[in-house]
Amino acid sequence: MDRPIIFSPPMVRAILTGKKTVTRRIVKFPVRKQSAAEMDSMAYAPSNEHYADVALDPSDTRPRESAGFIHQGSEQLCPYGQTGDRLWLKEPYYAYGCWESRVDEKTRREGWHFLDLTQQRGYSYQFSRPDDYSSRTREDPNPTWWLRPSLFMPRRASRLEVEVTDVSIERLRDISDEQARAEGFSPMYDGIHTYFVNHLAYPNTGMSITAVIAFAVYWQSLNGADSWDENPWVWVVSFRRLTIHD
Repeated sequence: MDRPIIFSPPMVRAILTGKKTVTRRIVKFPVRKQSAAEMDSMAYAPSNEHYADVALDPSDTRPRESAGFIHQGSEQLCPYGQTGDRLWLKEPYYAYGCWESRVDEKTRREGWHFLDLTQQRGYSYQFSRPDDYSSRTREDPNPTWWLRPSLFMPRRASRLEVEVTDVSIERLRDISDEQARAEGFSPMYDGIHTYFVNHLAYPNTGMSITAVIAFAVYWQSLNGADSWDENPWVWVVSFRRLTIHD
C-alpha cells in the first residue's frame, strides 16, 4: 500500500543522511481505519487535541489512565501502514507556477488557488531555493517559483520513499536512548563531551546531554509545552529508506 506521510525539514534531512529510521505519532482515538483524504492530511505537526478520554481499545469507554492494557491487534489499525507498506514523504518544496483567483466549488467562496506548471514548463520540483527565485505577489500573472507547504505536495513531487519495517504502540516517555537516536537525534562530539542537537530553528537551536532529552525538546516544540508530561500513546513506526529522487 502506497500512502503519504509528512515530515518536518529537519527530520527529512535526518532521513536523507540515514540517521532517522523511526517516527512516533500521537494515537488519535478512537482507533479506526483512516480514509484516503484523512491520510493525505496527516502531519508531524502541532496537535492541541486531548486524547486521554478514551482507552486505546475502541470498545472500552473508560478513561485511558484506568485501562492498563493495550487492545491486542490494535497495531493493525495504524494509519501510517503495516510492515511492508510503502510511504512517500511530503515536505516543503518549491513549485513553478502562478496564482489564480476563482470560486471554490465546496465553499462557494472566491480565493487564491495555485496553478502548478512545474512539469508542464519542463522543470523539476526543488527542495532548496532555486537560483532564479524571486519574491512575488499572487497578483503577478507571470509564473515563478513558489515555496509550497508539505500538505499540498503531490505524489509526483516527492523525492523520498520508505518501507515500513515494524509498527508498535507505546507511551511516549517509554522511548529509550537508542530509539531517540533512531528518531534522528544523533551524537556530536566536541572533543570533550558528547551532545545531541535538538533540531530547533535558530535562535532556539541547542544541545542536550542525552538523545532522549533532545527528542523531548523537539517533540514539545511541535506538540506543545505540556505534551511530554501528558505522555500520550504513540504509534512507533520503523522504516527503511528506499529511494531518493533528485
